[in-house]
Amino acid sequence: MLLIAILGCCISKVSAQDEIIEHEGNKYIINVEKLNPDSEMTLMDVLHMCPELISDDGQKLTADYVLSVDDIMLSVDFEPMLEGIKACDLHQVIVCTYGAVNNAMDGTSGSIDLQFKEESKDLYGKLALNGSTYGNGKAYADITSKSENFTLRAFAQTNLQYGKANTSETEITSRNGIENAMVFMDWQLTEKDLLKFKLSQGYGEQNDRLHNNGSTDDMLSRQRWGELVATYERTLNEQEAGLYFEAGMNYTNSTLGDVKGRNAWPWWIAECSIPFFNQTLWMTAGYEGGYSNVWYQDINREQYLNNDLYVQFDYKKGPWIITLGDRSISTNIKVVRNDEVISGEIA
Repeated sequence: MLLIAILGCCISKVSAQDEIIEHEGNKYIINVEKLNPDSEMTLMDVLHMCPELISDDGQKLTADYVLSVDDIMLSVDFEPMLEGIKACDLHQVIVCTYGAVNNAMDGTSGSIDLQFKEESKDLYGKLALNGSTYGNGKAYADITSKSENFTLRAFAQTNLQYGKANTSETEITSRNGIENAMVFMDWQLTEKDLLKFKLSQGYGEQNDRLHNNGSTDDMLSRQRWGELVATYERTLNEQEAGLYFEAGMNYTNSTLGDVKGRNAWPWWIAECSIPFFNQTLWMTAGYEGGYSNVWYQDINREQYLNNDLYVQFDYKKGPWIITLGDRSISTNIKVVRNDEVISGEIA
């Protein structure tokens, strides 16, 4: 996959430090603190300032974006967080309108990364509740604990939605509930070494019930998931050349009617970033691998082994950013269905 992007960014007479929104290539950097937000302004209110379309209905993100904290992606229901996270707690919001070759998104989606403020308080948090007479409700809570070299940030949320539809002969009711909890830990080992951990778990259940001419049919689905991610960052010199390592494990277990399935997905990333010509030119090179083992009871089993190599060059001169990159993707596939084995490689 070859990506060549030449993007010009309009720069006003004020410096970048004075701008609320900076535009750098495929990124919009929203400096939230410069808005002087009050306690009622939410993350979604901030995202509405982005020139790109982030939400169709003002409540949920479009399918084109994923949410992350300090570049670690969140595998959660985003809706309660968009309302529960307040703008006054944020330093910056970085919106990438599309992924580059050095992103795990493979250039198919955008991302919204949240950078929280460095608070002077050692322990703080919040609780938010939202409900309606229709049986819908949301709850969001977060807490942060800080010491000199260690920060722990935890989020918990639940989202309950109830729906009902009627025709002349049938009635359909739907109840959907999702619960999530996440813990982020940042440990500054030395001035140049940073270690991060993320633990998350979630549970979702949806029950659709169809009433038709005196009979009732239920379609129940459940899903449970968990994730563990560890990252290590090392700054090599004063020019900010660095190394980045990440390893993680994602697990899901789902039930849809009589069909049960599960997926175990470990992955690993090694990356280096090197500046040239007084940081005018940056080279990023890395390797990303992953293994996905998908199983559906009495149906089939699918295994995928991914090995990607990528390199990207970013050159910035005045208002111009030139990006040139290439990503080599190799995927080995093995599918077992009714004692039949199908295997192959995609490159």
